[in-house]
Parts: sequence; structure tokens; C-alpha cells
Amino acid sequence: MYLLVLIEYHSLVGNNLTFDFQGLGSIVFALRYDFEDQNLELRLVRGCNLLAKDVSGTSDPYVKAIITPGSKKYHLETKIKMKTLNPEWKETFYFQGKTAVQR
Repeated sequence: MYLLVLIEYHSLVGNNLTFDFQGLGSIVFALRYDFEDQNLELRLVRGCNLLAKDVSGTSDPYVKAIITPGSKKYHLETKIKMKTLNPEWKETFYFQGKTAVQR
């Protein structure tokens, strides 16, 4: 369900999707699903023009990925990027059948 909502509001840049959070900034990511092996790859590339939340005018952003195949929930988080409104994560999450790993 979440993937459908995200894809509804995207713009395509190369092989990446950009999701604009309407005034909060945007996140560039890529999704790839292997139907044969039932594996999902989520690559979080970067954030752009994120909303400042610290008094210094910056933020310490990270992304929390929640995937819910069936009745299970998998929670994974990117590394926190300190004092930036344009973080570069370049992190990839792999959801393989019933398990999830990060690289």
C-alpha cells in the first residue's frame, strides 16, 4: 500500500523516483522488484531541500523504511546525516522473501 502511494506522487529522474513531501522537501529513491525471486530492492539516494528542524537552521535527517509483506513488518533505518538539509544516503535495503538486509 505505501509503495502505491509513493509512486502516485513521483517524478522520474533517470532510474530514480523523486517523492515531494509538499513543503517538507523531497527524497530521491529507486525501487526494483524481482518477481521470480520475490525480492525487493529499495535504494535511498538523497534528500533535497528538507525542512530545517534544529535551531541552527539545519536538521539531522534519516529515513525509516517500513515494509509490510503479509502480517510481518520490517523496520530499517538509514544512517543519520548530521546538520544538513540535502543528505546523501546512498544506502540500499534488500527485502528477500521473509527477511530484510541492508548494504
